[in-house]
Amino acid sequence: MDLHSNILSGRDSRARPRMDYVQATTRTPIELNSQGQVLNLPDVNMFKNGVIEIQASLNQGSVKLSLKPTIALAKSIPVQAVNNSLTDYAAAVSRMGPASFMIPKLKGVSFEGVSTGRAILADGRKVSLPLEAKKPVFRPAHPNLKSATHLEFDVVPTDVGFTR
Repeated sequence: MDLHSNILSGRDSRARPRMDYVQATTRTPIELNSQGQVLNLPDVNMFKNGVIEIQASLNQGSVKLSLKPTIALAKSIPVQAVNNSLTDYAAAVSRMGPASFMIPKLKGVSFEGVSTGRAILADGRKVSLPLEAKKPVFRPAHPNLKSATHLEFDVVPTDVGFTR
């Protein structure tokens, strides 16, 4: 799972707040690339026992955090890779305590850069993935897709994102 952070400001869109993982007395600075992507993701221990602290001295601005699944994009994607990303997302949200009620419960992934996709079921049958906003979507709990083992595309998807 990738964590993206961007700060937007009325005056200086390049301004970035100082962000740290704080665990007891240990502070680890969060490093961002030029697109605002976090370069040093927290490990499980940091998520369980630490907090993310954001210090900003901007008059106006906002911090946008968005989670993206980390799935190796290919013409054939194991369903287990999708399930792992969804499990990681759910675990991260559950550790956010009372704030977790504000975070959407995401149950699937959508694939960009492809017009169609198929789920390969355990018995070998192929089932077309449903389209939403012209993107193939896979939800492991969908009744027709529960026994899927792989997802198959005609071309390699260009990106993937969580969906409800």
